[in-house]
Amino acid sequence: MDEGVGRSAGLRLSSCYTYGRERIMRGKKIVTAVVIVCGLILGCVDAQAAPVVINVKGQSDADTGECILFGDDGSVFVCGRLQTGQNNSGLVVIKYSPAGEEQWRDVVEGTSPDGLLGTIGTAMGKDSVGNVFVAGAVLNTDSGTDIFVRQYDGHSPDKRVLWTRIVDGGANRDDAVKALLVTASDDVVIGGYRTETNDALAMYVAKFAGATGADAWPSPLIIAGTATGFRLDSVNGLAELWDGDIAFVGTLTNQVTNNDFTFGRISSVTGTLAWALQLNNTSVNGSDIGYAVTVADNGDIIIGGLTQNRFSASDASVSDLPLQDHSCGSRLLTEGFLMPSALLPSATVLWSLQEG
Repeated sequence: MDEGVGRSAGLRLSSCYTYGRERIMRGKKIVTAVVIVCGLILGCVDAQAAPVVINVKGQSDADTGECILFGDDGSVFVCGRLQTGQNNSGLVVIKYSPAGEEQWRDVVEGTSPDGLLGTIGTAMGKDSVGNVFVAGAVLNTDSGTDIFVRQYDGHSPDKRVLWTRIVDGGANRDDAVKALLVTASDDVVIGGYRTETNDALAMYVAKFAGATGADAWPSPLIIAGTATGFRLDSVNGLAELWDGDIAFVGTLTNQVTNNDFTFGRISSVTGTLAWALQLNNTSVNGSDIGYAVTVADNGDIIIGGLTQNRFSASDASVSDLPLQDHSCGSRLLTEGFLMPSALLPSATVLWSLQEG
């Protein structure tokens, strides 16, 4: 099984899935999660044993599995959304033993009585000692969906919460987490968006101390496009550079050029923006979006996403990318960058590839 199988089955892949992929590459386990009408299905296949399949039933078809993570002992963590009532859902985190037996679950509901779709877990990661971070959003009265980050003891057979942060983006509107990164120093960085008072979205990045959950930066980093009306700005992917700084990809909505694929560098110490590059297909000025970023063993950076092209017989195809499906007229954009170790206001493009 490769990642394509997971995508076709309905699994929303993100950086946390690499833990599962590492186990797959060693020939030990295959883990999938699919969304079906009756609930969330989690399957774990061992090369020497029969499949273990667990059906986690909620109240209806709002149940969804969003992310999978392997624990240090071979246990499996899954997060997503579980419907808890007619008009409400909870952010759900479940831990399974290596044999597929549920050890514990945590269902977190917001304070809003109508939180059917707003409350959800979207990203996971673990630190060097096996503690597990889960991020997402909870829908609360008067503040919309708020950013949620929680750390668990990843080794305990019983639920043990180490700390929790619930953060409003500042305008009492809907805010969300799209990416989570655990740094080499075991701190946690989350990226996504906040909704401003005019209902436009802006990029949002925050860092928390792994040991306590306290703010690690003086303030979150908020980046907005230049468009004056509605914007769809968002951070969709995070990675740690060799010197500890943070690389991010996403999209900014700008005047004239619309949504631009945005790639940038953030100081890990201060949370300030070092620089940002914006990639755009000027022949269309459409939806150009970054979705994934990773750092190679030699320090090079690979970013991926899509760039919109004019509708024609040659490029009228669907680009199926991690985190989202896209409509006709889009292409997969993959670029390789050489990032100098010094803090420079640019990056050198090594190569670029478009498919579609």
